[in-house]
Amino acid sequence: MLMKIVFFGSPGYLTSFLETLCASEHEVIAVVTHPDEPKGRGLKIERAPLAMWAETHGIRCLQPQKLSGQDFLDAFRSLKPDAGVLVSFGKILPRPVLEIPRFGIVNVHFSLLPKYRGPAPIQWAILDKESMTGVSLFLINEHIDTGDILAQREVPIAPGEYFCELRDRLMHASIPLLMDTLTKLEKDEIKPVRQRSDEATVARLLIKEDGIIDWKVPAEDICCKVRALEEWPGAWTFFRGHRLRLWQALPWNRARVPTEAPGQIVEIVKDQGFVVACGSGALVVQEVQEEGRRRMSAPEYLQGARISTGSHLGRSS
Repeated sequence: MLMKIVFFGSPGYLTSFLETLCASEHEVIAVVTHPDEPKGRGLKIERAPLAMWAETHGIRCLQPQKLSGQDFLDAFRSLKPDAGVLVSFGKILPRPVLEIPRFGIVNVHFSLLPKYRGPAPIQWAILDKESMTGVSLFLINEHIDTGDILAQREVPIAPGEYFCELRDRLMHASIPLLMDTLTKLEKDEIKPVRQRSDEATVARLLIKEDGIIDWKVPAEDICCKVRALEEWPGAWTFFRGHRLRLWQALPWNRARVPTEAPGQIVEIVKDQGFVVACGSGALVVQEVQEEGRRRMSAPEYLQGARISTGSHLGRSS
């Protein structure tokens, strides 16, 4: 029997997830996403990406200002959903919402719960140099990522993998797991398992200041930051008074161990970029973006910036 699903989500990349869900045996009867917001210098109202997708596909879209508002609760209840599916929604659902679908609301979370509860599990897994992460499907309760587990699948983190690559692989791994879980849930063939809170870790919300590069830490840690914070807030430093974002950087594996001060440019490498000394080791910067300019390769940036060895990155540069 088909399950009538209401999908909760926000980022535009979830459209591929929705496409697959719609192509399954289940029916997506509505999408719940954030309200349209003013963006850009002119603060022009911009349509939420999932709202545009729903409109294009003829699916009802709800964009409540308050999830506890009576108008939303009445509209949601009128849909008579069998279940909800939530991915990267970014808001806590109040109890009255949770009680409406007869099978509850399933959260697709990108970690092996109870590890990395919170809004940034992928980023923190990369920052912590984990070699393994995964997908957890659980029934949402009124607390953050503490609900009973329905299914999990491990996903290895590839060496040097960036946030967006890993996020897309986790999404791909979660879709068949979700399809199977919804079917088993509807047939009463799945037994939720309580999480062990004593094993829980937290993946706290990232802030802009998390992107500041401390050149006194090991080169490997800085490279992890570049990869983990790829989407937001980015890994950044200062050069000649301007903010400089690092888009790509790798540990510099050469025999000579830099003795220069952390943040100092120690070598210019033709066709690759420039090498920066760190607290231990060094890294080669391969792609950058100066504040107010476009993203470009480090060799291209070097042509205009006229960087030489001995230059320094950081607030004092």
